[in-house]
Amino acid sequence: MKNLLLLLVFFQLTFAALACERYDCKSYRHWVNEDRDCQNARHEVLLEESQGGVSFKTTKGCRVIAGNWLDPYSGWMIRDASQLNIDHLVPLKEAHESGRYAWDAQTRQAYANDLRDPNHLIAVNRSLNRQKGARDPAEWLSPNPNYLMAYAQAWVDVKRKWGLAADTKEIAALRQGRDCFPQWRIYPEAPSAGPGTL
Repeated sequence: MKNLLLLLVFFQLTFAALACERYDCKSYRHWVNEDRDCQNARHEVLLEESQGGVSFKTTKGCRVIAGNWLDPYSGWMIRDASQLNIDHLVPLKEAHESGRYAWDAQTRQAYANDLRDPNHLIAVNRSLNRQKGARDPAEWLSPNPNYLMAYAQAWVDVKRKWGLAADTKEIAALRQGRDCFPQWRIYPEAPSAGPGTL
């Protein structure tokens, strides 16, 4: 299993929010139909994550309306696609304020629609996703205890992949998982680190 603390050491604790331009959701164009098959990124995720067959709104097969999704945030099975949001596990605003405010439009769009990583965009309970909003692990964690370890690891993996910074409260919350959830073996004791690192 990956060493969460060693992954986090790659993050410089920059206070990007002090220097970055104001976040605007519209600057991160999402739900694009990159492969031009009539299914945008939202529906691609719904298709990929359904644990059984899906139903479409029309015979064109563009808009998924029903299936069988196991929501990781609640642990519930959801069959109505309208009850699901597609969550950016590391929210767009969090990415923006973690040093990526300087991305060009193409890179912002790539982040907003990344289908290559199965943990980047996930189908989740709509109300829990709205509760999460743009919060990081210092402010919000999945209420499903069986998903907490995977959530923490996926958060770190996404941040590392996209070169995103982590702030002190965020890192402290991830470290605290080692004490609250002993089964999180991804939190071994780390060697002493200087300011701004783990």
